[in-house]
Amino acid sequence: MKHKNEKIISIQVLRAIAVLMVVFIHTISSANYLFTGKGLFHSKAVIATYYFLADWGAIGVDLFFIISGFIMTRVVAPFESVKNGWKDFILKRVIRIIPYYWLISAVYLVLSIMWHQPVTLQSVLSTLFFFPVFNSFQYISPILFVGWSLSIELYFYLLIAVLLIFKTQNLKIKLVVIMCALTLLGVLVNSNYVIIDFALSPLLFEFALGVILGMFYDRFKGFERKNIAWFFFTVSIVLGAFLMSRSIFIDHKEITLPNNIFSNTWIALRRSLIWGIPCMLFAGGYILLEKSIFATNNLYVKITEPLVLLGNASYTCYLVHIMGIKFFAIIFRYLGISSPDVYIILCTLVCVAASVPVYKYVELPLIKIITPLFYPKREPAASIVSK
Repeated sequence: MKHKNEKIISIQVLRAIAVLMVVFIHTISSANYLFTGKGLFHSKAVIATYYFLADWGAIGVDLFFIISGFIMTRVVAPFESVKNGWKDFILKRVIRIIPYYWLISAVYLVLSIMWHQPVTLQSVLSTLFFFPVFNSFQYISPILFVGWSLSIELYFYLLIAVLLIFKTQNLKIKLVVIMCALTLLGVLVNSNYVIIDFALSPLLFEFALGVILGMFYDRFKGFERKNIAWFFFTVSIVLGAFLMSRSIFIDHKEITLPNNIFSNTWIALRRSLIWGIPCMLFAGGYILLEKSIFATNNLYVKITEPLVLLGNASYTCYLVHIMGIKFFAIIFRYLGISSPDVYIILCTLVCVAASVPVYKYVELPLIKIITPLFYPKREPAASIVSK
């Protein structure tokens, strides 16, 4: 099945929602620090004290994992039918993720030194090697602490590459089976060695949910009556959103911390079940609703343009918003505005808006510069680039 020219607007909209949630939670964390550590604010933000809203935005990462699993069902097909397709597949993933991540990490390292913030050799090694090979019983955060999610993302890509090497038939089905098996094994073993628990991480189950969603999407031919599609997929969106929102009122702090989920597979499993399944319902309902009703609607395309733009820039936003928050805090202090709630809202909007020009003038040019180094005389076997 060909997906080369297929455009799924909802994927970029979902990416925009996911990165907004991540930026939001980190601006809340920054506001709390400025209250307790720097004395900029005289009280905590109302937003930060509303039940467990301060931790809830972490679910955006799980939404990203579902999206990644779905996208790989569109991306992997062209690589299955060519010689050494696994090489092109993994190279495209490397080009897309690693150089830019290293660049932003290097900038953040320099700024951390200037700001007199400690950076350990283990953090540098974690940044360079992605996988926690130098960790023993405790997960060591990379220089950019949001990089923990990229480690599991790259691991997911490696599993696909291995299946491509062996020319596996029914690759998607076997990929789901392998990830579910690794999840089960991880829960049974729960070794407390970080690298083993990482390799058997139940977070893989969230990618499996995304792959299942992608396979269902391919086989879904639509309903004859649009009102039936409206009903079923709207119910899925509402149910998913409801289950996702429950975390605002229930304390799930334990499952938000990377050290916990990479050091205890039971905690990782809880996260995959509590957040992964609702994210799948929410994303699946929206994606299928678009396929059934909105795909050819010009008004829908125009309304979603800002979110699509942010979705395109979501990787940049995910990496650079930490620096954006720090710079914004300096500016906010200079302006003398003392409202922490205003700080959270404005900081979130500014970080999101600033990521778009960085995406256009840094991320995209970097990919164009690096790609010819790997493909100097030919195009890669498949030309799909997952944004």
